[in-house]
Amino acid sequence: MQNLKGYATNIWVLNNMHIFYRICRGFMRAILFHKKTLKTIEIFPTLDCNLECSMCSVQKYKSVKRRQLATDDYARLASEGAKMGAIAVNILGGEPLLADNLREIISIFKRNHYFVLVVSNATLAKKECLRELKKCGLDAICFSLDSLDDAHNEGVRGSKGYVQRVLNAADVAKKEGLIVSLAPVFFPGKVEKGLEVVKYCQEHGFGASGTQVGAVGGWEGGNMLSSDEHEKIRNMLKEYPRFTLDWALSYSLKMCCPAGKEKVAVTTFGDVVGCSINPIAFGNIRNESLLTIWRRMGKFSQYKKDSPVCLSAEDYGFIQNYLKPLNDRSEYPLYYKDHPAITSDNEKDLFEEKEIEANITAK
Repeated sequence: MQNLKGYATNIWVLNNMHIFYRICRGFMRAILFHKKTLKTIEIFPTLDCNLECSMCSVQKYKSVKRRQLATDDYARLASEGAKMGAIAVNILGGEPLLADNLREIISIFKRNHYFVLVVSNATLAKKECLRELKKCGLDAICFSLDSLDDAHNEGVRGSKGYVQRVLNAADVAKKEGLIVSLAPVFFPGKVEKGLEVVKYCQEHGFGASGTQVGAVGGWEGGNMLSSDEHEKIRNMLKEYPRFTLDWALSYSLKMCCPAGKEKVAVTTFGDVVGCSINPIAFGNIRNESLLTIWRRMGKFSQYKKDSPVCLSAEDYGFIQNYLKPLNDRSEYPLYYKDHPAITSDNEKDLFEEKEIEANITAK
């Protein structure tokens, strides 16, 4: 029931009949036929950023010198994803407001009837900018905020006066007609800091999301949240209706990590990974269709299982076996065929796959 409420409280679901149809289809495929449906695409139009966050999940992508996706690539991605059932695009970074082609990208996904969300650090979120992005088709903006304590945020993001800057930007964005949410990263020993932000959102009419810190990027080798801290976050989901996390909303009506199933992430270079904190790649959209790559991801044992927890933040077996081997690498992503724990012996389905016809209609 909590899962359904998560959709029902988002009025945009009912305001866009294309999205409403795709959601109904996703539930039907999951409940009646036990099939997965892609729901969300994360993209990174730029890896440039004006802050240096201690837990940055994409810092190892930044050293890669490769050709970035062009407008035509994003147009093809949006079209293919829509036909597969995707309802939302989350535009991440880096800091996405630094992307020269952000307006074009927003317009492309809006023409394909996506709910378009930008995740920003708010430092560049001025009224004129937000107004222009809304005209391009932006539906919502999510500002990263880890606490209401300036000292804590400065320690994480290296920016003084960060809290008030975010809260001011949130008020401006709301006045401009955007759906606004705030998103903390939950750190070990400091879950209460994130709870401050969730409470603020509940009291001031903002959405609240966020993530548990993942064992990637700047947090490689860092301490992870305890079982008690993860449970405290689950209790927050029950207590605060405006608070949600991506693994708390699934078409299967249960908590489930969406990586490689209901969610994929596409890097600025076209590599397709499970999500923004899961840097194992299964293909590149320049070489194959998104559908082909997504089906391949579905053969990976860790995505086959319906994990009730975030793989990269709470599944300690996944962290040890699949993320820890990336710690010594200087660059992300690591392709599955090159991963020491993913072999033809233990992932036969993945390595014995036959060439799939590039028919973009998901069946």
